[in-house]
Amino acid sequence: MNKDCVLLAVRENRLRRLEAARLLAASGVSCVFEKDPLRIGKRIEEDLERVVVLDREGYSTSFLKALEEYQKVSPGLVIVYLCEDGNTTDKQLTYHDRRISYVEYAHMKGALANVVCLARRESEILSLHPSDYQRKHPFLIVAKETMGITSGPDKWAITQKEEETDLVKRERNNRGISRRTFLKGSAAAAAVAAVASMTGCGDPSQGTTAAPTDGTLEEVPTTSAGTVEPAPLPEDEIYVTSCRSNCFQGCVLNAHVRDGKVVRMSPKAYEKNDYTGCCVKGLSLPQRTYSPTRIQYPMRRVGERGADQWERVSWEEAIKEVAEKLMTIQKTYGTYSVVVEGGSGNYGKVHGVAGLQNRFAFMIGATLPSGCYDQAFGYGTDRAIGGGVWLHGNEPTDFLNSKTIFIWGSNPVHAQPQNWRIVSKAHNQGTKLICIDPIRSATAAKCDEFVPIQPGTDLLLTMAMMKIILEEGWTDEAFMKNRSTCPALVRKDDGKYLMKSAFATLAEGEADDYYVWDADKNAAVLGAETTNPALEGTYTVEGVECVTAFTLLKARIMETDVAYAAKKTGISEAKIKELADEYAHSGASAIYANYGIDHYQNGHLWGFAIACMATLTGNLARSGCSLGGMFVNSSVGFNTNALYAGDSNGSVPNPYIPSYAIGEIFRNQSWRGAPYPLKAIVTANSNSMSNWAQQNQWFEDIFPNLDYWVVLDNEMTDCARYADMVLPVAGWLETNDLRSNFNNPYLVIQEKAIEPLYESKSDKDIFELLAAEMGLGEFFPPRDEEYWMQVNVSFPYWEQLGMSFDRIMKDKVVDTVYNGNPFVRGESAPFPTTQGRVRVYCEN
Repeated sequence: MNKDCVLLAVRENRLRRLEAARLLAASGVSCVFEKDPLRIGKRIEEDLERVVVLDREGYSTSFLKALEEYQKVSPGLVIVYLCEDGNTTDKQLTYHDRRISYVEYAHMKGALANVVCLARRESEILSLHPSDYQRKHPFLIVAKETMGITSGPDKWAITQKEEETDLVKRERNNRGISRRTFLKGSAAAAAVAAVASMTGCGDPSQGTTAAPTDGTLEEVPTTSAGTVEPAPLPEDEIYVTSCRSNCFQGCVLNAHVRDGKVVRMSPKAYEKNDYTGCCVKGLSLPQRTYSPTRIQYPMRRVGERGADQWERVSWEEAIKEVAEKLMTIQKTYGTYSVVVEGGSGNYGKVHGVAGLQNRFAFMIGATLPSGCYDQAFGYGTDRAIGGGVWLHGNEPTDFLNSKTIFIWGSNPVHAQPQNWRIVSKAHNQGTKLICIDPIRSATAAKCDEFVPIQPGTDLLLTMAMMKIILEEGWTDEAFMKNRSTCPALVRKDDGKYLMKSAFATLAEGEADDYYVWDADKNAAVLGAETTNPALEGTYTVEGVECVTAFTLLKARIMETDVAYAAKKTGISEAKIKELADEYAHSGASAIYANYGIDHYQNGHLWGFAIACMATLTGNLARSGCSLGGMFVNSSVGFNTNALYAGDSNGSVPNPYIPSYAIGEIFRNQSWRGAPYPLKAIVTANSNSMSNWAQQNQWFEDIFPNLDYWVVLDNEMTDCARYADMVLPVAGWLETNDLRSNFNNPYLVIQEKAIEPLYESKSDKDIFELLAAEMGLGEFFPPRDEEYWMQVNVSFPYWEQLGMSFDRIMKDKVVDTVYNGNPFVRGESAPFPTTQGRVRVYCEN
């Protein structure tokens, strides 16, 4: 059997077998049927590299065990299970004296070999959504090597609800077959809808798609060999876009349009293929776009707030009312009385939270609430290496250069699958994975070592590891001397660094510098004037008694009792030493961490501590040594000043207030002891009523003092249901935009695939209309999306990098890091701190 042919091991269920065959045929993959276990085994033995689609309902547990043995013989064997999930006895098997579902079995085996569960439960299907090359191989989830495919993601899956296909309905009506007994060809499922769309069937606006056939069961085209002939593939119009949701990945996608409708999405390959892929959120964009619950026209509340009673109004009437309400409120209470708030519902640079809603807020002088995240880890690393709360990690593909990755208080298998693909690849290449976590997470189960820890004791473990590193002499003194403030002198009188400005007046534009103690000259010199500063000691400089920053850090670390740390963390002293040894000596150790430890009091100190441990061992500012699992692309900036306020009226400067304080301010109509009346809210790209903490504050504090609320959205979110006016917004596929990704180095043009549906308008258009109605049209004139995209990237900095707008429009997907190697924080440039050094002592 040749390698482009799939073996269908479906024993008795003819309908299930034919339905699977049709899906394969529609994608250009031939298949052969075999139902006898002995003959299946013989075929596998004859050709050890193949894909077997196995119907678990037709075979016993013993056959599954036989397949396990075949996998040992043939590591390239891929088994795709057709099975249903559930807890009933008939959907379980006994495995090592334990009753587990077939899905659990499949996933468990998937951790050991190339096994993947295709159908999870009666109403779901787990399959690969075809990309361009996968149009021929939709079922081959992990089979690209087996089938000779050389591009595309290594392994990923999506899950979507589905409906019965016309084929299944006809067969059920004709033969009375139960819904439980066949593989359902999905009508709304992203995976099967994609295959169905290749045949030109279906109407996405109706939420259903016909089966990938127009004939009856007897009309399956076959060759003389019994394999199914590939179905012809129609041509689609392809538009490049990306997922604009609250995700740091920003997967680039192809929108497939036929007859003016988006029929499916597919992943578009990045130049760096490790970033290629996507999840169900991006692939389900057609379902979201044509959702039957979309807001289709402007609506005014006519009942009690939240009663879901509305009347339809025209755009002209809606814009006029909103503008009059906002102007009246600002005239009565002041410009700050209007809050313009946004969230992460759209990361586009024109229509998104960083886009033109800010220009509108700046023009009218509104209050802008700032987002509040659990960012303790970032605050801790910021103390050490600067860069704020996000700029601490290396580019994710740099994990491929790590020798050991400590996945600490994080679960990327579930929380950041786009990163896990890269970490998993590193693991397959030999990188050691150590997971430190209170629970055995999905990530922990896939690591080489799982180290359980008592919740909240991570800082104590880090301090104990650093003590062992110091006691054993496992430090990198060159890095400590050259890239950190370890040798910098700290005054004993006020606890501040001793700087040049303490004794001399700096010239205009001159940078200040630390004093250090030169070990060769036995004298105090500026840091830039020595190559051999002393790391430890107490010294007097012109009557000022000082101590090195490393001396202070060491004294604090040495206070740690390793035995006490072992008792509190639940990790033995021997294991703590083993972890410290591994981190110091692997050759390139990375710490993968994000928000997990932020949930504990003083979590920021852990972020600072691991930055110090990285500094002591030299696991920083070099390839393979990431500090954290989050990369925010800082290689390019955007001309937000021009976007927000350029050619504007320069109204009142906008105060930023923390979102957690909104309820308090509405309740008291004051902020920090001064009058601060808040009376109106304009919400765009946000569902703050659900996403902000303490939802009761809306009912107890905000609504009793809220005069008017307008919400821009395309679904009836909690915010929309309680608003006074709801304005329908065009979806992601209905506008042009620009997105700079956070978790990879790419900038992506988002092409409009279809015209806005119903009466919806883009965010840009809505704010332009409001500005004009409020008499501010000259500062917010009607411009097309391309104009504002160009404003974002038109300033000298971009030109110096060769990143012209014309190039972006032409290439559509642009790598902003340029040199071909993963970006490493601090490797080629000083850290964004005073003198560009890691601060191991925090003076403030």
